[in-house]
Amino acid sequence: MRNESQSKVIEDNPIGNGLDAFHALDDLDQEDLRNLTLPLLFALQSHTVSGLLLANKGRGTLRGDLLRLISAAASDDFNFDRVKPLLKSALASEPDALIWDQVYDAVTESTPPPRPIASSLQQTPWLRNTSSFANSSEHRKYVDD
Repeated sequence: MRNESQSKVIEDNPIGNGLDAFHALDDLDQEDLRNLTLPLLFALQSHTVSGLLLANKGRGTLRGDLLRLISAAASDDFNFDRVKPLLKSALASEPDALIWDQVYDAVTESTPPPRPIASSLQQTPWLRNTSSFANSSEHRKYVDD
């Protein structure tokens, strides 16, 4: 997932003690993991590397992707399974490269392709004609009478 320049940026800018608060918590239940998501994302978003790595979709930096993820995580319908691997990597003091890979995975939301939206506007035809009445038995009886 990472190219050589991304690996170099991560290597040159270690997370170091930036995630110590997350490493110190050994016994977490599911609710604790949920409560850690936003602080972890804020910690990663404010780290130098997030401003140096390219965004997942090509425009901007990873910091922008993290901001969007933070916004999504703050919503009521966020699926926290999406960030559990990242939380576990941070809590297990995994290497920086693995944590940043988990960040990229977390900001990449798998969504189905958009469905076409049917027009809800009932438009009035520009022209009025009777061509749709041709061979219509309902209207033929009026012509034949």
